[in-house]
Amino acid sequence: MEKSVFEKEWEIYFTQCYSNGRIRFSDLSNILQLTAGEHANAVGFGFKEMAKHNQTWVLSRIRIEIARLPKWMDIVKVKTWIQELEGARSTRNFEITVNGQIYVTATSYWAVINTVKRSSETLA
Repeated sequence: MEKSVFEKEWEIYFTQCYSNGRIRFSDLSNILQLTAGEHANAVGFGFKEMAKHNQTWVLSRIRIEIARLPKWMDIVKVKTWIQELEGARSTRNFEITVNGQIYVTATSYWAVINTVKRSSETLA
C-alpha cells in the first residue's frame, strides 16, 4: 500500500484543557480519532462509505507517547498515515507537532466490523 500522509491543523481551546492549560488526555485522543476519520473520508474509507456495506471502523487499542502536551492556544499539526492494512485490520500512525517540534507520536490499531453481524470482516 502506498503511504498517503494526511495533515490537519487544530487549535487547542481552553475547554479542552486541564486547569494548568495543557490538553486533557481525552481531548488529545479525540483529535487523533477525528484526524483519522478525516483521512479515511479523503481516501474513500470513511463512515458514510463503509456504512453502505454495513461496515465501520472500531478502535482496538492505541499507544500514545507524549514528549510534551500541547497547551491552550497552540496550533497543532497532526500527521497520520496507514502503516499496514491487511484483511480486517489496520495500523495507523500519528505525529503531532507544534511549530515543527514533535510533541506526540501514536500508533493505533483498528478493526473492520460488520454492523449487522457484529463480527470482524475484510474491508469491502
